Amino acid sequence: MTSTDYLKEDVVEYDQAVRTATATWRDLVRDVLSRGQEVRQEGRGHEPRSRTTLELVGHQTRWPMARPLVLCPERKIGRRFAAAEPAWILSGDNRLASILPYARHLANFTDDGVRLSGAYGPKFVDQLPYVVGCLSADPQSRQAVTALWRERPGPSRDIACTLSLQWIVRDQVLCCVAMMRSSDVWLGIPYDVVAFSCMSAAVAIALRSRRPDLVRELGDLVLTAGSQHLYAIDHDAARRCAAADDQPDCAPLDLGEFASERELVDHLRAVADHAPTDKRWLAELAESPR
Repeated sequence: MTSTDYLKEDVVEYDQAVRTATATWRDLVRDVLSRGQEVRQEGRGHEPRSRTTLELVGHQTRWPMARPLVLCPERKIGRRFAAAEPAWILSGDNRLASILPYARHLANFTDDGVRLSGAYGPKFVDQLPYVVGCLSADPQSRQAVTALWRERPGPSRDIACTLSLQWIVRDQVLCCVAMMRSSDVWLGIPYDVVAFSCMSAAVAIALRSRRPDLVRELGDLVLTAGSQHLYAIDHDAARRCAAADDQPDCAPLDLGEFASERELVDHLRAVADHAPTDKRWLAELAESPR
């Protein structure tokens, strides 16, 4: 593989009629396993040292935001966390104590034992009024962007993986363009797709409260990763997942189910805590005690 081949942008697209998040993820796993270049990285601080990855640089995938769940039995998703994390983000929270009951390992990523410095919530909630105002004033706008990256970040256990999210409305469909510096195929992306889809749903719900005719449904999440990678320790499990060919799907989002962003947050928290709910979106996460 030449350096030119290694740095070229890779675009993976699938049949819109049959595509599910599970099928998209399995194709992504196969792509990285078959074409990824081996990279050996030296860890720093809390990071594992000398972990080897297969990596594709400048890689792009498209995900259906209305059906964002990766439902692969071989990849045991922490289902409570998958619902709790977007609720945490949409609340503008960055406190470790709020998310720790759903993901104990996050205690390894705090600098002060109180907050996670790379948390998306504060920056997203701060910029949400701008995004909604921008698209309400001009539905064709290309300026509805939130920056999640901390400029000139100092030493930290929690450096944000996402640089920015952009929302574009076309033909009453809201799409999201995510730019990530680093995306782990196995550990991260099944959760990131859910989180970005929920953040987009919050944008859509806020827009509909201002202009009911502006957004009819969620479209694609277009995710570009500077480094799309898979750690060697996960290769065997990833190969088992890639060998499967079933395409389980989740219940689709009906934006009309939620009258406000608060209703969406309350629903996600109920799903995370297995509380009764009459909302169907992402309810599959509550079907497992995990």
